Amino acid sequence: MSFKFKPAFILYAILSFALSFGSGCGGADKPAESAQANDSLAKELADSIQAFFQIPMPGEYYAHLKRLGLKSKPGLLNPVANIASYTGSKEKAINFGIYSSDLFYSSNFDQKADVLKIFNNLRKLAEEMGIASVISENLLKRIEKNLANNDSLNSYANDVFFDASANLEKNGQGASLALMLAGGFIESIYISTELAAGEKEGGAVYQYLADQKFPLENLFHFLERHKNDSRVSEVITAMAPLKNAFEAIKAEPAKSSTNTNEKRTIGAGSTLILSSKQFKEIKEIATAIRTEFTSKSSSK
Repeated sequence: MSFKFKPAFILYAILSFALSFGSGCGGADKPAESAQANDSLAKELADSIQAFFQIPMPGEYYAHLKRLGLKSKPGLLNPVANIASYTGSKEKAINFGIYSSDLFYSSNFDQKADVLKIFNNLRKLAEEMGIASVISENLLKRIEKNLANNDSLNSYANDVFFDASANLEKNGQGASLALMLAGGFIESIYISTELAAGEKEGGAVYQYLADQKFPLENLFHFLERHKNDSRVSEVITAMAPLKNAFEAIKAEPAKSSTNTNEKRTIGAGSTLILSSKQFKEIKEIATAIRTEFTSKSSSK
């Protein structure tokens, strides 16, 4: 079966945001104008939905890794103190994505001590990126009251990720959105390859990591749309080795089997095969890119 991610969840979130935004802008005495504004904004955002190119939510990514039996490890998160060094717009957007990924990891793998700190970092970055409304004081209070509830934390993290994406798109910051998604993706690959170290070649975890070839292709489509922005162009260059490593993962014809552990298939009855050598290469490349993204700053 096809394993490519579908963008329905993002379409729903953006259109919901558009409708709620429009309903608060027209005024009760001008229903026709308000409805027209709603339709216009919804259409504009719906038209731009292709910019997301089926890029997955980090929350579902980590939830699936947990279902596959991976366990958390200490020391994987981007230290919250690093935020002080992110002075350029490029680093702020990338690390909004990285901290978002860290947030989903923390909420899915019971790293509760880090959740509130990460939310506070996201709030600071959101303010500096001009999307302060995505994390309110009231939201932080609700988070603090629900730190023991994984479902609530995931819901709050989803809301922030969706709202940040929609706000950036609505405000014409598509390049910043691309940087955010790139940061979230690289952090997810970095953490997952750390968690998967020691897993057996040919197992479900290797298969799931191999499947990330498709979201990465989709992410590069989105980055290419904004390559005229020098910040995005730099990220494309930085992430090219990872793209090349994933492109080297080949598909083989799927074997028919009644085994309940049969590999998931893609395309016309084929499955991606990730070797232990390729896993090691991807892990090393992801670590190098992640180190660059979390430590460098610029004036851009």
